Amino acid sequence: MHLMFLTTANIYFCSLLQAHVWHWCVDIICKNLKIMATTGTSMVDPSSHLHYAFTPLVAHTADLPEQQMIVCISENASPITLAIQSQFGDGILYPSHHGSVIIEQMTGWEHQDIQHMIVTTITGIADVHFICAIHVLIDFIYQAQSPTFIPSSITAMTSLLAEFHCFKGAIIDTEAHRGTSSPIKHFKIPKLELLTSFIHTIPNLGAPIQFTSETSEHMLITHCKSPFMCTSHQHASFTQQIVHLLDWEDTACQFDLYTLLCLKTLSLNNLIGNKFEEVVDIDLVFGWVMHVTPKDVSHFHGPHPVCNHFLKGLLSKDSTVLRSFIECINGSESQFQNHLLKVWYKFCLQLHSDLYPHLVMPSQQIQAYPLSEAYPLRNCDIMLLQIQNDEQVVVVQVQMVFTLSMRGSTLPPKLAEPLLYVQLSYPDDPAVMMYRVRRWFETSPDGTLARLGMIVPLIDVTHAVKLIPEYGERVNCDVTSATSLELYDTFYLNSFSDKEWYHSLHADFW
Repeated sequence: MHLMFLTTANIYFCSLLQAHVWHWCVDIICKNLKIMATTGTSMVDPSSHLHYAFTPLVAHTADLPEQQMIVCISENASPITLAIQSQFGDGILYPSHHGSVIIEQMTGWEHQDIQHMIVTTITGIADVHFICAIHVLIDFIYQAQSPTFIPSSITAMTSLLAEFHCFKGAIIDTEAHRGTSSPIKHFKIPKLELLTSFIHTIPNLGAPIQFTSETSEHMLITHCKSPFMCTSHQHASFTQQIVHLLDWEDTACQFDLYTLLCLKTLSLNNLIGNKFEEVVDIDLVFGWVMHVTPKDVSHFHGPHPVCNHFLKGLLSKDSTVLRSFIECINGSESQFQNHLLKVWYKFCLQLHSDLYPHLVMPSQQIQAYPLSEAYPLRNCDIMLLQIQNDEQVVVVQVQMVFTLSMRGSTLPPKLAEPLLYVQLSYPDDPAVMMYRVRRWFETSPDGTLARLGMIVPLIDVTHAVKLIPEYGERVNCDVTSATSLELYDTFYLNSFSDKEWYHSLHADFW
C-alpha cells in the first residue's frame, strides 16, 4: 500500500451554501479515486511492479472551521455530534453526525510546551480544586495519546473527564478561563465537547495518535516551505526547483557518507554484528557507521556526528564517601584508596521506548559540572535509580561521574566499572495528585547539616527526570533554571515532562 496526500489551502466559508459548493468540487477531484476504491485498477509501484490496487480515502485532517464546512453545519454546532453550543461542555456524549467520526489534532507545539510544566508550576500555589481540574485534564490528554488501549484504559479516561467536569468550576471562579478582553463564565466550547467524543471514537477507529498531523506539518516545512525560500519564487518553475534542491541535498548526504568510509578504507557492505542483531529502529546511517568505525576512532564528522563517550578523563581528589565505598567492597586493608580518579562531567543515557518497545529513543545527556565561573552553583542533573538487588527506586542528584584509574594493581570488577557520586532525596507527603521529594540531610560531627550522599554503579540509573521546586506563595525572582535545584530543598516530580516518562512513571514505578 502506498500513501497519497491530497492537500488544500485553508478554506473558510461564510454560509452553508458555500460548504455544499466545496463538497461538489471535492467530488469532482476525487471522482476517479472513488471509482478505483470501488472496482480497483492497475498501478505501478516504485519498483516497477504492476499491482491491482484499491485507493480508499482513509482520513481527512482539518481544523474546526474546516470540520464544520465538511459536515455542512453552522458555527454554533458541533462537527462531531448533534450537540449545539448551549450543550458544549456538559460532559454528555451526544449522537454523532450520520455515523461519521472526526478526529482533530489536540494541541499545537506551544500548547505542548505548556502542558509539560503547568501542573508542577501551579501545585502548591493555586487553589486545590483548580489544580485538580488542570491535572486531570492533562492526564486525559496524555492518556489519549497512547498507542494502544484496553477497556480499563478507556474507563480511566472516562473517569478523568468526569473529574474535570466536577472541578472545572474552580477555573471559572478564578477567572482563568478568559477571552480576548474579559473572563469567560462558561465552558461551552467545541474542543471540550470533542474530548467526550474520544471515548466513543477509540473503540471504533483505534488510537487517536494515528491521526496526528505533526509528521505532515513537519514535512511541509522541510520539503516545501524551507526549499521554497531558496528558489526564484517563479510560479511556473518553483515546484521543479524544490525537487532539484531536495535531490541535491540527498545526493550530497550520500556522498559525505561514501567519502567518509573510503577515507577510512572501510567496507561498504553493511555487515551486522551480534550486538546489532536486536530488532530496533535507530538511525540507519548511525548504526552502519557505529559498526564499521575502527575502535581507536573516538570522533569524526559525517552526515550525523558520532562520538565515543567516556573517553577523556580528569584528575580529582579522594573523599571519605569513596574510601568507605572501597572498604565496603574490598575490605579496610584495601590499597585502592590511593588510586587516582578519572572524572567526567556528563554521560549519556539511552533507553528503549516504553510506548514502542522496538524503538530506541534518542540519548539523554546527564550533566555533573562542579563549581566554576560558568556554574557558580554547579550544574548537576536529576536521575532515577533502582538499586541493584533491591526494588527500591530513589530520586538522586548526580554530583560526579568517575572510575578508579587502571594504573597499578588490578581492580575488582565492582571497582572497575563507572561509578556515580549522588546526593539522595526521600519521598515527602504527596501534594495534590503530585509526587513530592525532599532533599536528604545528615548531621555532621560539627553539628551542621550536610547533604547525604552515596556512591552507586552507573548501571543503576534508569531514567533522567525533572524536578520543579516548591516555590511557595512567593517566588524568588533571582532564581533561574540553572540555580533552582541548588536553592530549594523540596521539589515536585514532573510526571508530564514528556509522554515516554509519563507512561513509564504510571506503569513501572511508585
